[in-house]
Amino acid sequence: MLIAIISFAQNAQPQIEGFWGVKLGESENAVVRKVRQSYPNADYARDTNGKPFRVQNAKLAGLDVDNCEFKFKNGIFTEAKFNKVAGWRSVSVSQAQSYLNSLSPNMQSNYQDICDRLSEKYGTPKVSGQTVTWRTSNGNSITVKPWSMSDNGYVDDYGRTWAGMGIHIIYSKGEHLNDF
Repeated sequence: MLIAIISFAQNAQPQIEGFWGVKLGESENAVVRKVRQSYPNADYARDTNGKPFRVQNAKLAGLDVDNCEFKFKNGIFTEAKFNKVAGWRSVSVSQAQSYLNSLSPNMQSNYQDICDRLSEKYGTPKVSGQTVTWRTSNGNSITVKPWSMSDNGYVDDYGRTWAGMGIHIIYSKGEHLNDF
């Protein structure tokens, strides 16, 4: 009976398959066609040209995201990385940390909104620091992780550098059922 309950609980959780009507593991041509129906201005150039298939000003789970970049391996859709930016601009080096601190409340709110929406559908994630991951029995996963960056390695002639923070939401196709 315990095995039946565990089996039922695993089947009750929806599988991570994809988003926008595209599925991880689908052919590149099918993914491009489907995404262009919703986002006609999507920038597409095959990976062989060094450019990914990219959508700007997208939505995920009803939330605004800045962009989504698709990756293909051997003509198969294997990964999508959404980027939700809380800010990215040139600031004085002396103000970089202060600027990042000012972005933090907005970024934390966005992070919580994204995690809440995904948890509603996929249940409790695995948490490792600030990175959360949902995995389902089909081997696919969604990872949400914040990023923060101040490019102090590059300072221009006016004492300015680039600083910003945001969130990556990464859908990944598992290679086989034992990927988790």
